[in-house]
Amino acid sequence: MSKRKIIVTKGGPGSGNFGHVGRPGKVGGSALGKGKRKYIRLRFKSINGNKVIWAVKMFHRGSFIYYRKIDKLGDMTNELIVLSPKDIIYEKPAKMNTHYGELELEE
Repeated sequence: MSKRKIIVTKGGPGSGNFGHVGRPGKVGGSALGKGKRKYIRLRFKSINGNKVIWAVKMFHRGSFIYYRKIDKLGDMTNELIVLSPKDIIYEKPAKMNTHYGELELEE
């Protein structure tokens, strides 16, 4: 298993969601808007065994892929997950079930 680090970040002054579309029925956060953000179910190898999380793929930098962990309601957490591609077991597309307001795997 390759080495990786998990970075936990918190918003500071000016990190609010100014100018973003709100989420209907929710306090705080932003709507997805124009399909730019894609939800996934991510399974990966960690030092404590395999982990499965809801996430949004952010970007590639060097030989690592950066993900933002999200909760089942689609809200971003403060956890940034940085993985080597060889530690990724799968990425499954997910979508928001608008009836229940929770993420689910796409069929």
